[in-house]
Amino acid sequence: MFYEGYWFETTLSSTIVYFFISFVTVAGNVLVFASFIRDPYKQLRTLQNYFIVNLAVSDLAMGCLAETLLAATYWENTSDVFYAHYLCAIVSGVSSLLNMAALSVYRYFVIRNPFTYHGIITKKRIIITIICIWVYTLHFVALTLAGWKSPWYQIYLYGFGCTLPSVLIILTYFGVFLAIRAHTKQLKTTTDSKSKALQNAITREKSTTKTMLIILGVFITFWVPFLIIDVIMVQCYPCRSIHSVHIARDVALTFTYFSSGINPLLYAWRVQQFRKAFIRVLGLSNLRCVKRQKNRIQVAEAKTVRLQTLAILPENSAWIPT
Repeated sequence: MFYEGYWFETTLSSTIVYFFISFVTVAGNVLVFASFIRDPYKQLRTLQNYFIVNLAVSDLAMGCLAETLLAATYWENTSDVFYAHYLCAIVSGVSSLLNMAALSVYRYFVIRNPFTYHGIITKKRIIITIICIWVYTLHFVALTLAGWKSPWYQIYLYGFGCTLPSVLIILTYFGVFLAIRAHTKQLKTTTDSKSKALQNAITREKSTTKTMLIILGVFITFWVPFLIIDVIMVQCYPCRSIHSVHIARDVALTFTYFSSGINPLLYAWRVQQFRKAFIRVLGLSNLRCVKRQKNRIQVAEAKTVRLQTLAILPENSAWIPT
């Protein structure tokens, strides 16, 4: 891409790891998508979850395309396959970060105006935002397909595709913190019924915001090391010939793939609505019902046996079953 020898070094062990991560990523995010479509308990069609599903689509692009293409380079070690993987990784990585930026803006408006944000954030505006996310993401791909493959393209990509959304996320979550602090002060000075409703709303939104921050923290933890090493490789000419730098970049890239597969696990851990929907979509709710029924039958049988035993014991028996 940027210079001869830039592409990754794929081994059999790394290929197996890529295929495994790809399977986990695809399975988990298909489950998110299926749960949203079916919405078995009619709880998932919220405005925020449109961004969650769009994030799942971004992660699916990583699992279905970027990861499998990189694994395929073990057999088809050509620049075209590597380049296709690079483009898919751009689409997934940039769109994921933009979705998180959109979620942070959404959280800001919800926390700032917990009772009136529905008049500001509508379903139509959410859909327009999602369309803008994909148009903005794809323009990075269009630029390199048009022939811009110099090191300056990397600066442009990481500057406007990674740094700019990250700054927006930092600013909006700082705004969220200030809004929560302002509402907390307000609650200390008022005791009317509206303050009680505000307290309930803030408590609920604090938990949701914490979940979004965990997802964001995982994404940044996995992606930042790769971005730093990749910039060093391309922009520092002497570093290009250092083999350990290439190894570090390849290892860091592998960890970025985990961020796409771990999000469904975070939803199952932190979001009760998604957890219940996952169980229902996977058919595990029936198994739980069967297990509870078996337990009830076993308890009933144990009580019956105990009563029968008591019935046949002599009145002066010293043995009492427990």
